[in-house]
Amino acid sequence: MHPSLIGKLRLLAAFELFAALGALYGGFALVLRPDGGLLGMPLSLLAGSPFGSYFVPGLLLLVVLGGCNAAAAILAFLRHAGAAIAAGVAGLSLMIWIAVQVQLLGYIHPFQPIIFTVGLIIMALGAHVFGAQAGERRRPGVGRGAGGARAAA
Repeated sequence: MHPSLIGKLRLLAAFELFAALGALYGGFALVLRPDGGLLGMPLSLLAGSPFGSYFVPGLLLLVVLGGCNAAAAILAFLRHAGAAIAAGVAGLSLMIWIAVQVQLLGYIHPFQPIIFTVGLIIMALGAHVFGAQAGERRRPGVGRGAGGARAAA
């Protein structure tokens, strides 16, 4: 694996880990206190939404966003071939979460555009890693002489 690809996978894992930790923290806090008390979020924010408490959103945040980003971070850290696809799913899930949240609740916190941007960065890095991995698969012998040994410069 090319060193620049390893660096991109590490950066990808860092963004995914950031997203996972935030989602796991927020999800646990909302599941433990569905009234939003641990996060200072009044139930009145849910007025007009399909939710009477933060339990279901917290569970979704915990399982879907936290789990998805944690799994994607692990795949990127391990340099797994599926890391790029997992990044696409993880990044898109963050962007959808924020879009739905803004649609249902409105703009309520400066973290909303930040998390949306993190999702976009994760998707972009994932797409770049995917392209680089595909390039490595297409050119297994580039830069190699007979027998697979690196050609002398």
